[in-house]
Amino acid sequence: MEYATRRPDRVSHLILANTAPASAEDALAFRQHLLRTRPAGDVERMEAIAASVPYQAGDLDVEAEYYRIHYRAAFAGPSTSSR
Repeated sequence: MEYATRRPDRVSHLILANTAPASAEDALAFRQHLLRTRPAGDVERMEAIAASVPYQAGDLDVEAEYYRIHYRAAFAGPSTSSR
């Protein structure tokens, strides 16, 4: 992104996918947005999972549980919205 910004004459196309926030300020704003918009209890559940010994030891089932909560909004639909 920085190269494209600095040298637009050398970039004909640019595809951005799953980009990180552009600054620390943007990252903070994004985290605050997530805290406001996640379903009740999700943040607390994710924090509890992340603090658990199995998660810190790399237990894949526990990591999968964490990421099911983390990405739930991206896959929300009739079959997943109440999980």
